[in-house]
Parts: sequence; C-alpha cells; structure tokens
Amino acid sequence: MTDAVVESAPAAGSFSELSRFLGEKKLLYLIIEHFKNNDPVPVYRRFGERGRLAPEGLHYVSSWVDEKLERCFQLMETEDRSKVDEWIHNWNDLVDFEVYPVISSQTRSFLLRRRQNEFLDYPDRRQNQSIKYYARP
Repeated sequence: MTDAVVESAPAAGSFSELSRFLGEKKLLYLIIEHFKNNDPVPVYRRFGERGRLAPEGLHYVSSWVDEKLERCFQLMETEDRSKVDEWIHNWNDLVDFEVYPVISSQTRSFLLRRRQNEFLDYPDRRQNQSIKYYARP
C-alpha cells in the first residue's frame, strides 16, 4: 500500500442525504489501518505517549485488531469528513488507511423497506388507477 488514503465512495450523495433525512448529524466511518511493515509497535508506542491524536469533532466509537496484529478496524464518528483526514494525517507515517462510510443496521433496514415499497409501487397505483381482481365463479 502507498501513503495515499484509499476510499470507497458510496453512490453520489446517497449517504449524507440519507443521514440528513433520518436526522443523523454524525456519520460513521469504518477505518481500516494497515500497519506499515506489519509492525504495530510504533503505532502503540505513539498512542501510549500521545493518545489517539483525534481532532475535536472526531469521536472514537470502537476498534478491533486482527489476530496477526497487521490491521486495526476502527469505527469513528463525525459531522465533518475533513476531521477523518486530519486524524489520518497524524498517523500516515506509520499506517496506511482505507476509509468507508458505513450505516447502522437500523438505517439499512429503513433502506430495504423503502426499496421494497418502491418495487411494490406499481405504475398503475402511481397513476391512481385501480387494479381489479376478479374471483372465479
């Protein structure tokens, strides 16, 4: 991996628009940290000496480390994506990053119900036309 941030982008505007629609001000980001040279020691040393180095407005939610101690998976929350980039800048000499905007299961359920309702919304209903079903004699 290079020092550049690798990011997967959601469909244009869908993530932030949905969050606003649902009244969510803070967005969640799943951040995958790849320890350079597969060496977590410098990262944990700096963390022990200086803390998380997160800017104001970026909140740590939770994290997990893979069993080989090569990657860390962090869930962070912020209203401003630039706070994630600022935090990454504090660590990119020791870590390569992937950043993914994520949604909660509750939001996912809402999206699936909405998609299902759109699928079931036949064109005849949108035009206020009745669909008549007749029972066999």
